[in-house]
Amino acid sequence: MVIGPLLLSADGLLALPAGALALLCCAAWMVLWRPASLRWLVRHVLAVAGRLPVVRRARWAAHRPDAVVDAVTTRMAGLRPSAARWWQFVGVALASWVLDYAALAACVAATGTATAVPWAALAVGYLVVQSSIGLQLTPAGTGPAEAGLLAALAAGGVPAAYAAVAVVIYRGITWLGLASAGWVVFLVVARGRNRPAIH
Repeated sequence: MVIGPLLLSADGLLALPAGALALLCCAAWMVLWRPASLRWLVRHVLAVAGRLPVVRRARWAAHRPDAVVDAVTTRMAGLRPSAARWWQFVGVALASWVLDYAALAACVAATGTATAVPWAALAVGYLVVQSSIGLQLTPAGTGPAEAGLLAALAAGGVPAAYAAVAVVIYRGITWLGLASAGWVVFLVVARGRNRPAIH
């Protein structure tokens, strides 16, 4: 959520400068990890939500704000890993993103298009796919992810036929292939747990 907008602003696709965006991310981080600031923010959000016609009838809006604030801050406090664990998280996430992006570039190059790989369009298309997956409007972002990636590649100069083949290969590997592998692992593990123990 942080690296994507920074990349878009560095490419000039977002009007907000990368430095201002980084400051906003740091400010949001500080608010989220300070119980007093988080309480203030949640209390005001709940006060505004309680005045909205649709939201004020919701069950959660009728709860006492202090109880909701305490529940949220308590859960946030429990999600504070150590510095070493943070570096592990960042390393695994970066490795995953780099390998995923390299897979997309390899899929575009494997189509045999005569033009060079459009790296900026590739970055935009990759961010569209990740945003579609994150929003979960459809399972695994199906539909918006492919359409956005196809549009980004076509806008970057890849012929439409080659771009379509690259999108199919990329999504087939990184979505269907990985999902199939995950289901196989799930079934093997579930079968192992259901197997009766031999004494």
